Amino acid sequence: MGGQRYSRILSAARYYAAVDNYIKYITDSAKQGINVGKGTARPKSQTLYIRPFGVSLLDKQLAVVKSAEPTWTKYKAQVTGYTTATTPTTAGGAVDIEDYLPSRLNIKTGIGSTGVVKTSKVTGMKYLSYGGKSTSLAFGDKIADPGKSSETATFESLKVEVEKALVGGTGGSRVTWIREKV
Repeated sequence: MGGQRYSRILSAARYYAAVDNYIKYITDSAKQGINVGKGTARPKSQTLYIRPFGVSLLDKQLAVVKSAEPTWTKYKAQVTGYTTATTPTTAGGAVDIEDYLPSRLNIKTGIGSTGVVKTSKVTGMKYLSYGGKSTSLAFGDKIADPGKSSETATFESLKVEVEKALVGGTGGSRVTWIREKV
């Protein structure tokens, strides 16, 4: 009984060095930004239109969202009917909703089957990296027939379609859900 009383405190003690390293990292301006310019260029954005799950819009209105153009090009067939690149033609048909984040399919490809031990530059702690690249694609309710399915059911349906498109790719892949935020 006495051993469990302070177990959370004792288990937290292993992070003291990591916290110290993190504080040093955020206070040392020379360490911040050391990777600027060393990554890959951000892909071009594609303007898309969806019908949100948690925001009521007029009959012909769609919300304006963005996704990476290569992701849209690769997976547009899988999200047809839930996401479109066709601008609504009615007056006031495209609505930019303030502080709105759409539901997204998070697609990670090239995941290794075994992890590689790496050390965090921020905390100094070791972790397993499985690699891979991640991208996401916005989706909404059915555009032509909204309100018939939930966000969960729509995600599950789209996940199956995207996973079919991923078969045969290099490395492992995973499709997860980023929930809509209103």
